[in-house]
Amino acid sequence: MKRDIQKLVNNKYDVLVLGAGIHGASIASSCAQSGLRTALIEKKDFGHATSANSLKIIHGGLRYLQHLNIKRMRDSIASRKLMMKQAPHCVRPLSCLIPNHGKGLHSNFLMRIALSANDLVGYDRNADIPDSHKLERGKVICRSKLQKLFPTIVKAQTTGASIWHDVLAVNSERLTFSFVEEAEKQGAVVANYLEVMQILSPSKENKSIRVRDSLTGDLFSIRTKSVVNACGPWGELLPGVPSASAPTSWAKAVNIVVKRELFPGYAVGLTGEPQFSDDDSVLKKKGRFFFFVPWRGYTMIGTTYKPYRFSPDNVRADAADVDEMIALVMEIYPEAQLTRDDVSFAHAGLVPMVKAISGDESEVQLTKESLIIDHGLGKDKTTGVYTIKGVKYTTAPKVASELTDKICSLLQCTEKSAKTNKSGSCHTPQTNLEAGLIPVAFSYLEQRYGTSAVQVLPYVEKSDRLLSEVPLFRAGEVIYMVEEEMACTLSDIVFRRCGLATAECPPVAVLNEIAVVMGKLLHWNADQQDTEVKKVLAFFAAWQ
Repeated sequence: MKRDIQKLVNNKYDVLVLGAGIHGASIASSCAQSGLRTALIEKKDFGHATSANSLKIIHGGLRYLQHLNIKRMRDSIASRKLMMKQAPHCVRPLSCLIPNHGKGLHSNFLMRIALSANDLVGYDRNADIPDSHKLERGKVICRSKLQKLFPTIVKAQTTGASIWHDVLAVNSERLTFSFVEEAEKQGAVVANYLEVMQILSPSKENKSIRVRDSLTGDLFSIRTKSVVNACGPWGELLPGVPSASAPTSWAKAVNIVVKRELFPGYAVGLTGEPQFSDDDSVLKKKGRFFFFVPWRGYTMIGTTYKPYRFSPDNVRADAADVDEMIALVMEIYPEAQLTRDDVSFAHAGLVPMVKAISGDESEVQLTKESLIIDHGLGKDKTTGVYTIKGVKYTTAPKVASELTDKICSLLQCTEKSAKTNKSGSCHTPQTNLEAGLIPVAFSYLEQRYGTSAVQVLPYVEKSDRLLSEVPLFRAGEVIYMVEEEMACTLSDIVFRRCGLATAECPPVAVLNEIAVVMGKLLHWNADQQDTEVKKVLAFFAAWQ
C-alpha cells in the first residue's frame, strides 16, 4: 500500500471519502467493493482520533433491548460479524458479566428473558464464523457461583449475575486499518496526511476538492463525482460543505487503562452515577453501567462523558479526567484500591450528544443513531455531497453499506458488485501458518497482521534484529510499516501500527531505536528523531 499522490491528481473518482476513522474506512471499503472508483484521504493518520478511543468491545446490542430497538440490535450483530470476518486476527470472543439484584429489571428472572431474547435476535450470530470465534448463548448464574467467580462484587442485594458474549477488539487500531487495506485491495486510492482546504461543487458530475499535503506543503486538487464527509467533529469545519442541520453538540468520552486485570476473563459492568436517566429508554433503570474490560493483561475502564465546546484538535484526556475516573471507580468498586500509579494510559474522543441531562453539565444524553445527511435534498442544494454523523464503532459497516447504496443510486451504477459477499474476503479457512507460508518462528506475525503476514515476512527475514525490551518485534516490521503501510511518524508506528504505546508508554530506549530505523528511511536527522520521541512522551505527560 503506497502513498501515491500523483494517482490522486491524475484520476477522477466516483466517490471521495474524507476522513479515515472506522466510518470513513468502512465506507471506502464498501464503495470500492461495489465497483465504484474510490479515493480515501485523511487529515492526519488513519484512525488517529475518535476511532482509537473505545472500550474495545464490538457489541451485538444487548443494551438496546431496554429501548426495544430490534433493528439497531440486528445492525450491530451484522456489523460485528463483518468485523470478525474482516480481521479475525484483531478480535476474539469476550465474556461479559453484570450482577443481578432485586425483583425488578435486573432480577435473575427478567435477565433470563432478556438474554434469551438477545440470543433469539442474534440467531445467526455464528453463521460463517470459524469455531474459534463462535459466541455462546447467554446465561444467568446464581449468587453462589458468582461468589466463587468474583466475590468482591457480591453485595447484600445481589442475587446472581448475567453472562453474555460479545467480541473484544484486541487491536482496534489495526481493525480500523484493515478496512483501509481492504479498500486499497479493491482498487481504492488511499492516502494519509492530506488536509482538505476547500470543497468546490460546480455541478453534479464535477467536483474539485482542494487539498494540502501536510508532509510537503504542496497544494493540489482531486476530481470526483461525489463526496463523503466522514470527518466527525472536524466535518463541520470543512470549507464548502453545505449545512443541512444545526451544528452538532459533542461530548468528550474518556477511558483509562490500568496495569492489572481486575476481573480476569470477563468484562464486568458495575453501576455508577445513580442520577443518570436515559430519556429514550422504554425500560427505565437507575444509573449507567461502567465496564471493566480485560485487555492484553490490563483493564480498560470507562466511559465518562462531558460536553465539549472547543476545537477538536485540542481534545485529549487530562489529569482532571483521570482523577475523576479514579474517584468514580473507588466509589462503585472500592475493592480495586485504584491509585494514579495504576493508570498506564488515558485517552479521549468526541461523540455526538443531544443535550445535557437536567441541566447538569457533568452528564449528557448521547445521540442514539448514526445519521447520513444527504446535502443534495431540496432546491438549490449541492448534489452528491454526504455527511456521516457516526455514533458507534461497531455499526460503521452497516452505515457504510447504506451509504454505498445511496451513492450507487445517485450515480446510476449499472453494475454493482455483491459487497456483502466480499466483506469477509480477507479471511481464509486456512491460515498462512497452516499453509506453510509462515515459518513457526514467525507465527506471531499471523496474530499481528493476519493474511498480510506473508507480505511482512520478507522484511522481517531481511532485517530480523529484535528491538531491545520488546519481545517479538523486529526492525523489519518498522521498515514494512513505513514502506507498505504509510507510517510517516513515530506515533503512527507505536500508537496505530504495532500497538506498543496503546497500553502504556514504551521505554525511551525502544522509542529511540524505532526512530533511528524510521529516520534512515525518511531522512530524519538527529533532531527530528528526538522530536518524534518527545511527541510520544508528551501524549502521556498530558494526563500524568
